[in-house]
Amino acid sequence: MRLSEKSFRGAATGLWLLNSAVLTVEILGLIGFALHLKSGLWEIWNLFFLMGTIGVFKVFPIIGIGLFVWWKVGQHRFAYSATSWPIIVKYSSINTLCVSLYFLVEWITTKM
Repeated sequence: MRLSEKSFRGAATGLWLLNSAVLTVEILGLIGFALHLKSGLWEIWNLFFLMGTIGVFKVFPIIGIGLFVWWKVGQHRFAYSATSWPIIVKYSSINTLCVSLYFLVEWITTKM
């Protein structure tokens, strides 16, 4: 495995982990809304939720497209293996799930 392919896998895994962290924040918010928790800690959750929202809608898709292009160019020029493809699929599915949970959280907060 080439050094550039290792770097690609590291970047893709890092982006996948960031998306997983955003997903965790959104799930904690849904649990809090479902249990009708009242706490001052919601302000801290709100900060992380807003940062995750910016990431999910503006930052992560651009970086994800860049990683996909990096993988395709590496596959054609440097014979990257196809083992990196599942990381991109996992990232895309988690990003889609984060977007759908964002809209679910927004819908729940408008109903309260």
